[in-house]
Amino acid sequence: MTSNKPKSQTKAHLGIIGGVPFTEKVGFAKYLSVMLRSGLTVREALTVIEESSRGNMRRIVSDIVKVVDGGETLAAALSRHPKIFSPLFINIVKAGEESGTLSENLQYLAYQLDREKQLRTRVRSSLFYPGLILSATLVLGLSLAYFVLPQLVPMFVGLRIELPWTTRLVMRFALLMQQHGGLVVASVFGSIIFLSWFLRRRLVHPVTHFIILHIPILSRLVRSNNLARCGLTLGTLLKSGIPITEAFRITRDTIGNFYYRRALRKVMERVESGYSLSVELAQYDKRLFPRFVTSMVSVGEASGRLDETLLYIAEFYDAEVDSTTKTMSTLIEPVLLLGIGIFVGILALAIITPIYEITGNVR
Repeated sequence: MTSNKPKSQTKAHLGIIGGVPFTEKVGFAKYLSVMLRSGLTVREALTVIEESSRGNMRRIVSDIVKVVDGGETLAAALSRHPKIFSPLFINIVKAGEESGTLSENLQYLAYQLDREKQLRTRVRSSLFYPGLILSATLVLGLSLAYFVLPQLVPMFVGLRIELPWTTRLVMRFALLMQQHGGLVVASVFGSIIFLSWFLRRRLVHPVTHFIILHIPILSRLVRSNNLARCGLTLGTLLKSGIPITEAFRITRDTIGNFYYRRALRKVMERVESGYSLSVELAQYDKRLFPRFVTSMVSVGEASGRLDETLLYIAEFYDAEVDSTTKTMSTLIEPVLLLGIGIFVGILALAIITPIYEITGNVR
């Protein structure tokens, strides 16, 4: 039995078109907004973008043009590519089409996506340097244990003196690497990969996210990051005309932390029943929603400018993320250097101490 579906539609739903860089999505929103404001129709603007795009983005825009030509809305065409365009992107476009403010919504969307990208970049960059140092230390340690230390074992055995505990420890590890080095290295890297995979499973999120929220400095970074993303997403959606319940659902799905997702789900249910957003947020642990957040939301509700208030909250915690990442870098660097110094010191003592003792006995 053959399918009558168009080829482009089949490709879109099979997901074989592939992904596109985040910057191209931002550019798509920016260029489409500029061309709509200059008087082009959606169809004409999409054609220009298609002709100036390349690779996966060009194929995606081509499919969007075909769908729009078939009488569908732009939001409906975008929704055929859920791995490329997020619910936030699609719903803001949909609201713009319904309200006649599509170009303004796209311009604002591009600006907010840029801010979200900067936020993610700052968080990742704060973790990159410590990760690099730890990885280099691990590789160096395993390399010494596999290639260098086994060569020293015969020398230590031939000394015929009482070896210090550091030397005995190094010898045992060197013998282990000599006999089962490949297995040890494979086990170390296998454990790292498994742990990385396991910690991403939702089953363990309640435990891992609870621990993270109680680690000094790291908890501050996670809280600021989640509050910035909550405020940015929810404020952008409300400003674009999305109903608050739908905006809450989309915001909840963009948040990674288990406790923030759970809190947003419960708050959404209460808000749907007519309760005040600020009052419901105030019921939660101040580690999740500090008094500053609930007070600002209360002011926004009273003034009828909740969307602008949420965006201000996002801006405030965006700056907090920046400050916290700098603090983390300042504190982590000396701790890592101290750890490396201890490792090198133990290794040096293990090698030098027996030699020093022999020299002393000869004298």
